Formats: sequence, structure tokens, C-alpha cells
Amino acid sequence: MAARKNPRQPKNLSEERLKSVLQLSSDWYWEQDKDLRFTLFSGRTLLEGKIESASLIGRTRWEIPGARFEPGERAAVQAKLDAREPFIDHEYERVGPDGLVRTISVSGVPVLDASGRFAGYRGIAKDITERKRAEEEQRRFRAHLDDIVHQHAVGAFEAPRGRR
Repeated sequence: MAARKNPRQPKNLSEERLKSVLQLSSDWYWEQDKDLRFTLFSGRTLLEGKIESASLIGRTRWEIPGARFEPGERAAVQAKLDAREPFIDHEYERVGPDGLVRTISVSGVPVLDASGRFAGYRGIAKDITERKRAEEEQRRFRAHLDDIVHQHAVGAFEAPRGRR
């Protein structure tokens, strides 16, 4: 069997396909061990967002520096983790070293070893900050339009002053 010339070159077509799909569907990929501590991070946003993956290795998701979790959301995800169930699109905010707040969406699936025992989780994450900002702007715009329509409708049904 011929050795690969470049160690970063995929071992086979399946690995190449998987890498392509991961790049299209997420900003980064992560893995956790059976104690739910991160063991691996890879992906483009991790570096672009100036997040040092080394600072996250060995931590649980609840120990991520600058992470802010809604109590109800945290409890729901923890219940999934405790039950060893997949979780989809768990959202949380992270304040970066630059002070900017980013919204992250995370999905993960449990991993079993060859004996069928729980071995951890693996999953993907996406920075959805821009989408969340656009949704909030759209919500404010709709509320503003509703106010205008309401004011116009109320004004149309009021009797002119002096003609009661």
C-alpha cells in the first residue's frame, strides 16, 4: 500500500466526502469524551473567530469561557446529555475576547464504542449571529409596521374634533 504524500490528504473517498459535507453544513466539528469534556475541535470559524481550541480542550460545554446559556435551554440539553440522546440546534451566546457577543447553534449525537458503551458525543456548531440579528431586525420592523397600521386604523374611526 502506497503511503500518502500529504498527511492532511484524506485517506479515502469516504473521508473526503465527509469533510466536504461538514464544511458545507457547519462552521466547526467537535468531539467529547465519556465525561463530556471536549477532545477535538476543527473548522474555519473557530480560527476566524479567534477562539483558541486548546483553551476548550478538557472543558465541558458549561465551562466554555464567555458562554451564556438560558437556564431552560441548559436544562433541556443537560437532560438530553444525561439520557445519551441527540440534541439539535441548541443555541447559546458567547462573549469573545474582543467583547463581541456571538450566537452559536450546536448539534450533537452520542458515540458508542465497539462494545456498545457510551464513549462521548460528536457534533457540529454554527455561528448564527448574523441570522439572529436579521431575525431581530425583522421583528422590530414588523412591530413598527403594526404600530403604524394600528395608529392609522384608530385615527380613521375617530370623529373629527368639533363634529360630535
